[in-house]
Amino acid sequence: MLIDRQDEESRFLGCIGSRSFSGQLTAEMEAGCADTDGVLLADAIAEAGLADAPRLTPEPGRYLGFLEAHIEQGPRLEDAGDLVGVVTDIVGLRGYVIGFSGQQNHAGTTMMNIRKDAAAALFAFADRINTRFPAAMGPRSVWTMGRVDVHPGAPSIVPGRAELSLQFRDKSEAVLAQGNRIWNCLDVRV
Repeated sequence: MLIDRQDEESRFLGCIGSRSFSGQLTAEMEAGCADTDGVLLADAIAEAGLADAPRLTPEPGRYLGFLEAHIEQGPRLEDAGDLVGVVTDIVGLRGYVIGFSGQQNHAGTTMMNIRKDAAAALFAFADRINTRFPAAMGPRSVWTMGRVDVHPGAPSIVPGRAELSLQFRDKSEAVLAQGNRIWNCLDVRV
């Protein structure tokens, strides 16, 4: 039997297909879970024409296990000249949203030596992450600062607030803990 679980890295909720199949996706979750644009999961299911579709559930004793065929999203297999790989580790993930506060002011009249620029602190922090993480993390560790939000986001205004998302992954809990220690110790002031 082939089962296709859709959207496991969902825009609404992680492992949505697995949660549904195992009976862990409730009507309350569907009604209360929204994506970053505010679209409710229940509305997306209805829009796809699946609101009244029956949910499949596993029959006890029928399945021994599951094998997930996964498309590698990086170049590792191709670079090695391999067609197939076998997963030996599942990485752990840590994710944070870090806020920076400064003092919003006019960019043309606020001298550099008195600025409290939240975006400058964010960029200094990002540089320190990229400088310090390579020495402390593992050989297969990865980290990403994939979202930055600067307020008010105008070219002529010194930013008073900024926000950065940091995510790092590794197979070792000890390495992830080291990443936590590093980013928690980075002293960045505006």
